[in-house]
Amino acid sequence: MPSVSSTVSANYLKAKSNFSNFGTRQLVFVNVDVADIETNPTDSDSVFAKSVRAIQQVGELYYVGIPSSAGVTFILSADTLVNSTDANSQTIAEAFTAAGLTTTAVNVYTNITGVTLTA
Repeated sequence: MPSVSSTVSANYLKAKSNFSNFGTRQLVFVNVDVADIETNPTDSDSVFAKSVRAIQQVGELYYVGIPSSAGVTFILSADTLVNSTDANSQTIAEAFTAAGLTTTAVNVYTNITGVTLTA
């Protein structure tokens, strides 16, 4: 629930260079390439569903992208990651392996600058 206080805290809209937090915690972008992730993603026991459950073992999930042949993108809260200091692609890969999934690439992006979004 939003604060109804008339006083503004010292950290309100505080920003630092190379940040990815927009009124939230520091965020980490993770792209995981998993074999057959785009096959039947709506099935309850699909590779996509297993991937979502696997990434939830690593940290607090903020966003799940649409699966494609290039993998899927997740956004996680940096301060909830398993090792709690930074995103570790090996830890993420291990979570996917434990779920019985084969990853071909795990890319972690922590300080994203100069990103241009196009429609």
